[in-house]
Amino acid sequence: LYVIRTPYRDALGEWLLARGIRTQIHYPVPIHRQEAYRHLGLPVGALPVTEQVCDEILSLPMYPELTHAQIDWVVESVNAFQPVQ
Repeated sequence: LYVIRTPYRDALGEWLLARGIRTQIHYPVPIHRQEAYRHLGLPVGALPVTEQVCDEILSLPMYPELTHAQIDWVVESVNAFQPVQ
């Protein structure tokens, strides 16, 4: 995985998709809020940094067949993104 972090994750993901770049969110739910760990009794807000990170991470394409031109396109597209404040 090649994961980046941005408070504008959803907008950046849409921006990249419009340029033909597919992204993923691999860990959308913090581990302490998953069913398997419910027994810990940790409520929403118990681990604020973990929750914030889960809201901000975005996985960029990364695989052996990615060409240098495709890598350059991803980098250029991420760098060109201008979030609306």
